[in-house]
Amino acid sequence: MRAVPFVLLAFLLAGCAFGGESAPEVTGDNGLTRYEISAGRFAIGVPQTWHATSAAQLKKAAIRRFAQQNPAFALYASVVGKKSSPFKFFAYDPVVHNRVSTNVNVFVRAVPNGTTWDAYKRSAIR
Repeated sequence: MRAVPFVLLAFLLAGCAFGGESAPEVTGDNGLTRYEISAGRFAIGVPQTWHATSAAQLKKAAIRRFAQQNPAFALYASVVGKKSSPFKFFAYDPVVHNRVSTNVNVFVRAVPNGTTWDAYKRSAIR
């Protein structure tokens, strides 16, 4: 049942066009589109056929409306919609293969010095 909010998130993000922190660019012959996300200080390449959006592109009104229509998503929407959210990028393949929807989610969060893997994992899950 926990997977339901993530599937709903995919549909919410599907409605958001990517304007990103920089324009996406096709790179090389490998069929990837490269996105530079300045808010997270990273770049990522995803297949050209995928749909992508960044946190900067998400409209707060759309997130609120989606959360109202899908109460199970409300907790996630409260995090995604904040300016300080660790959520930075989302992309997904619009074609479902064998009932599996492929996607990538990028969350960026500073980790204090001395943090152990177990402490980090517990914090991330929370």
